[in-house]
Amino acid sequence: MPRIRDARPKAFWTDATFGGMIDFYTPKKEVIPFSLRQGTAGEQAALAISKVAAYSSDWAAQSAISLYRGDPAKIVVVPYGANLDRVPTMTEVQDSIAQKSFHRINLLFVGADWERKRAGFAVEVVTELIRLRHEAVLHLVGCMPPKGFVVPPYVQVHGFISKESEQGRRQLDNLYKEAHFFVLPSKAEACAVVLAEAIAHGVPAVGSMVGGMGTIVRNGISGRLFPLSASACEFASYIAHTLADREGYAKLACSSRSLYETELNWGIAGRRFSDVLRVASSPKI
Repeated sequence: MPRIRDARPKAFWTDATFGGMIDFYTPKKEVIPFSLRQGTAGEQAALAISKVAAYSSDWAAQSAISLYRGDPAKIVVVPYGANLDRVPTMTEVQDSIAQKSFHRINLLFVGADWERKRAGFAVEVVTELIRLRHEAVLHLVGCMPPKGFVVPPYVQVHGFISKESEQGRRQLDNLYKEAHFFVLPSKAEACAVVLAEAIAHGVPAVGSMVGGMGTIVRNGISGRLFPLSASACEFASYIAHTLADREGYAKLACSSRSLYETELNWGIAGRRFSDVLRVASSPKI
């Protein structure tokens, strides 16, 4: 396998290892042996020649150590930030939290892959809330239900909303502003930047305890993660119980936004990565 022939220090910043994605995103049986060998060799070579191997989550960093025997001394975790042209200010978020109506529970799902991100399960969660006699609605953004799927009246399907247009940005801002919880029950997730975007709006998240989710969704700080085996009723019960305590919910929403301020924005991420590079490339005394 060709390698970079350059004496300068090398580094990379990614959200997963090759091996970490096999039988996670992609079944091993669907990858030809040649690609498996090349992917493994490439990952090992990158770790061997780099002075810094940065990953966006603890899950990815641990897979570099466990699957490739990466040197923990050169492996760092630097979470990605939210991909937003304009982030609401802390004051705007606090005002939004204070002004939220609790007459109806608003859930928001944003994702392009219906199957992997389990949009159907998100529908089950809002259905459970309805069954528990709560007025609730789920907003589905980014994907369309598969053929034959019956969309309940309490689910609003928005399809793809572009952040490149002013109209799209306003629509997404309004959805985040009205949402009580962001729902992402993915069965596989390396680094869902959309979670950082929800947290930037002060919207706590609920999701599955898989992949890199735990670096962003921290129990009691920015939401709650459940085992992949958890039922829709468990999700719904947590949401209803949390919203029953309005003061407690407001604290959770504010701490979600605070996590964005301290870790999950590109300014912080860029400075952390730059600091790591500076230390790694400085001459040893």
